[in-house]
Amino acid sequence: MAETVRTLEAKLGWPRSLTESLQKELRTHFAEAWVSGYEPLVSEMTNDPKDRHVAAGAIHCKAEAIVTFNLRHFRPEHFITWNISAIHPDDFLVALYHRNLDLVTAKLQEQAKDRRCLLSQLCQILQSLIPNFVALVQHNNPITQSE
Repeated sequence: MAETVRTLEAKLGWPRSLTESLQKELRTHFAEAWVSGYEPLVSEMTNDPKDRHVAAGAIHCKAEAIVTFNLRHFRPEHFITWNISAIHPDDFLVALYHRNLDLVTAKLQEQAKDRRCLLSQLCQILQSLIPNFVALVQHNNPITQSE
């Protein structure tokens, strides 16, 4: 979380009060996502040194995958012995959408509402980051075309 807070504050200009609020909410609603005890594995990781803590944490938790935009620091050869893979968020969301179209659509509509925008506007925001997922959502939700 420290890395996320640093990025939000330094690169995106978030005030400390906002990052503290975010941390509090994440700890409240996603308590199971806080990982400790992974530190001994860090030295065994072969991926990029700056991201070894992420790989070690995922392996320690027996995660099936690391979802990241930074696939170059999480290559398959880094995880041969660990039975874990890295997947781009676009691919992850496409697979999730195919597994439960109704739930993912409902969550997207909820996000749009929370942001006080239309689903089509949320899709525009996400387009550059996860284009295949957005195309799938737009194709299967004609309302995004006519809002």
